[in-house]
Amino acid sequence: VTNIDSSHRYIHIGKLFESFVKTTIAAAGTYTIAIKTPVDKELHYTPSTIMPSADKLTMEFFEAGTYTNGTDIPVINHKRTGAASTVQAAKEGVTIATEGNKIAQIYLPGSVGSGQTRTGNTFGTASNEMILKKDNVYLYKLTNGSSGSNTVQVNFFWYEEDES
Repeated sequence: VTNIDSSHRYIHIGKLFESFVKTTIAAAGTYTIAIKTPVDKELHYTPSTIMPSADKLTMEFFEAGTYTNGTDIPVINHKRTGAASTVQAAKEGVTIATEGNKIAQIYLPGSVGSGQTRTGNTFGTASNEMILKKDNVYLYKLTNGSSGSNTVQVNFFWYEEDES
C-alpha cells in the first residue's frame, strides 16, 4: 500500500499550481498581487514563501477586495505531463480600489548592519491552508518599511477541487 499526502496527490492528478513574483519595492512603498478565484472550483490556498532582501516587510492578505490594472502572472502546473489548466487568474502590480477584509498578515523584521542576514518565511504553515471562496478576489499587499529598496520574491501555491 502506498500512501501520499493530499498535496502530492494533487500533483499526480494535475491540479497543484504555483505562481511567483519577484519585484523591487521602494522605501515606504507597496506592491500588490491579485488572485481571482474560479466560479466553479474550490481553490485551496497553501501559505506563501516570502524572501525579502531587506528588513521590515509586511505582507497582508485581503478577501473581497477590488483592484484595477495589473499584469498577468504565469501559472505553473506541477504536473508537467498532460497537465490540466487552471481557470484562476493572477495579476501583479495591481492598484487596490478597496482592500476588503484582512484575513492574514505576516511581518518579517529582518536584520540590519554589516554581515547580518535576511531570512524568508512562510505566510503561515503548510498545514494551515485556506479554502478560498469561489468567484472572489484576494489581494496580497506587500509593504516595505525599510529605509531602502527591498527586493522581494513571493511564491504561492494552490490546488483546485471541483467539489465543495
